[in-house]
Amino acid sequence: MHSIGAAILGADGQPIGTLSIASPVSRVDDAVAAPGRSGDQGGEAISARLTGEA
Repeated sequence: MHSIGAAILGADGQPIGTLSIASPVSRVDDAVAAPGRSGDQGGEAISARLTGEA
């Protein structure tokens, strides 16, 4: 199983939720999974929208 998680932060910088992505190794190998930051970028984008920074 490949998985990644990122915090979703509120306006005060405190965590209010999480974003997680998981996939079986049979569908996503190490070469595909390693370079990605989509989980981090998704958490940052959601946090920015919630705090009015987007």
